[in-house]
Amino acid sequence: MKKITITFLLATVIIISFAQSPQAFKYQAVARDSAGEILANQNVSFQISILQGSASGTIVYTETHDTTTNGYGLVNLEIGNGLIVSGDFASISWGADNYFLQIEMDAAGGSNYQLMGTSQLMSVPYALYAGRGGDPSYSSSENSPDSVVFVENSGNVGIGTTSPESSALLELESETKGFLPPRMTWMQRDALTPVEGLIIYNTTLSNFNYYDGTQWIDLDGNRSPTYEIGAYAFGGVIFYLDDNGGGMVVALEDAYHTYRYWGCMSTNLPGADATAIGTGAQNTADILAACSESNCAARYCDDFVSNGYDDWFLPSKNELNLICQNQDLLETTALQHGGSSFGTHYWSSSEEDLYYAWNQQFYDCLKFLGQKNIGRYVRAVRAFSAEEETPHTNSNWIVSGSDLYPAVWGNVGIGTSTPIQKLHVDGHSYFDGRVGIGTSSPSKNLDVVGNIKASGYMLVDSDLHAPGGEEELRIIRGNVNADGSISAGSGFSVVHNATGEYTITYTDAFPGGHIPTVVATIHDDPDNVCAVYSSNTSGFEIHIRDVAGAANESPQDDKFAFIVMGRR
Repeated sequence: MKKITITFLLATVIIISFAQSPQAFKYQAVARDSAGEILANQNVSFQISILQGSASGTIVYTETHDTTTNGYGLVNLEIGNGLIVSGDFASISWGADNYFLQIEMDAAGGSNYQLMGTSQLMSVPYALYAGRGGDPSYSSSENSPDSVVFVENSGNVGIGTTSPESSALLELESETKGFLPPRMTWMQRDALTPVEGLIIYNTTLSNFNYYDGTQWIDLDGNRSPTYEIGAYAFGGVIFYLDDNGGGMVVALEDAYHTYRYWGCMSTNLPGADATAIGTGAQNTADILAACSESNCAARYCDDFVSNGYDDWFLPSKNELNLICQNQDLLETTALQHGGSSFGTHYWSSSEEDLYYAWNQQFYDCLKFLGQKNIGRYVRAVRAFSAEEETPHTNSNWIVSGSDLYPAVWGNVGIGTSTPIQKLHVDGHSYFDGRVGIGTSSPSKNLDVVGNIKASGYMLVDSDLHAPGGEEELRIIRGNVNADGSISAGSGFSVVHNATGEYTITYTDAFPGGHIPTVVATIHDDPDNVCAVYSSNTSGFEIHIRDVAGAANESPQDDKFAFIVMGRR
């Protein structure tokens, strides 16, 4: 009889294909005869057995398959989905022991099976473990929830749980451990070539960032600052970055609006002669320690406060040169954030001798010595470190602590994309508290310091307060329908006594025996008139009469309006 052989395509790593019910994994092989020729397009049958413990161990499951090879002698089987001979595939405890796959084949497609070989299953037990609904015998080192790596047959992965959520591809569960993503500085982050959805922990800003396809975003929804030369951050515009995640920014505007002296002419200031990058702060400190002049360039920088930062200093010679070399980029960013353009000449903090200090002209970046008693512009700088927190920003807003303010100065529109004032609201506004106009401490729900101009109607449903004393004006107004029902207003009730007669009672009587003034008018019929009777601190009566034609002065029901004014 011709000897038949079968080539296992995957002997130790088998392609896994999970099915919902029952579980299964794919097995692929090529059938050949004793001469090595493939058995193409031939009906064949297989008997598959799972052995526990060793290649000659106990058979825990057997099934058969009838199939046909393709033109290359290839067969594809789903082990677990064959005709069951014995055992229960779903109950195999894959994590409990080693398992082996035994293959038998009948090349004629019958049941006279010949043993083709046995090989150990290396990957399948760990993947099929989840399909049994969890097996407590499977763990990485000990039988505890945190040590379990669990894979659902639907593709869900659970670490520390045997029942990962169906909507989660990966679920982590632990009461003693946390999830630790990749951690890096903002410089390391910005060196990545990110794909959309990438998440990292930013150690510079101490928060999570994700990449939205175009930029890094903090998990709170704000754009995560990108620190590069010309970026707006840390109160100014970045002009220098070191290798440790820090750098320096230049202020958005000059420390003074016109020329200032370097100061202390004919005085040598020990220690203020450094020129290197990173020495400007110490130069400034040395100048202030030895020069008492109140209007010197270094003091203007030391006193400078901008965007919540007060640690500015006069840049050194080389620091100033970096600003000059990148002035177009820096100026563009400064102008976008409410700053000003650069001037023509600027002082550095680097002293040469008793009479001269280094300055630079910005139209050609030429550096030269200038007498300390001549005028030059002054632009402050400050340094920042990798650990320093910076306000979260997007292209238009800055969030710093509990403060929110525009990063680009201009008008703010709510409900409109074309605001015409600093705050332009197109629609209704709601304030749960007091509003002050011209005052930061309103004493009423609306407190206006100054004049009020109304070009239309002003509707007052409650009280008007007269400032400057205890007097307060109370106003009640309302509209009443002909049947006595209230169509507008509050603070009163109405009784329709008879035709053309109504009694209005105030919810709260006017105090101190002061009878308020009442004015009423008819709403609908011009032939009717109304009169106020029996006005007192608790209410009044309205009588309506027809004064036209034969029905002269007969009682008539009609809609009317009134207003009451008196002391509170």
